[in-house]
Amino acid sequence: MTMRRVKLLCTALMLLASHGALAISYPLPPEGSRLVGSAFTIAVPDNNTQPLESFAAQYGQGLSNMLEANPGSMSIYHAPVLR
Repeated sequence: MTMRRVKLLCTALMLLASHGALAISYPLPPEGSRLVGSAFTIAVPDNNTQPLESFAAQYGQGLSNMLEANPGSMSIYHAPVLR
């Protein structure tokens, strides 16, 4: 009898928890495109002293995203030397 109550309580808790799970729906991109959302351009000032990754991080992106979006813009990337 106790095990049945535990199962019933667990089932009820799972149903209540799953009710709050919602998803965002995006329209599908055109055929052949991988872009979801909208594209925008970030202009880095000429006198910039910060690494470009700091600008990418402000928008939740990384170095690989920058290289993919701007092919040839950073042909040589020097990884930091760990000592």
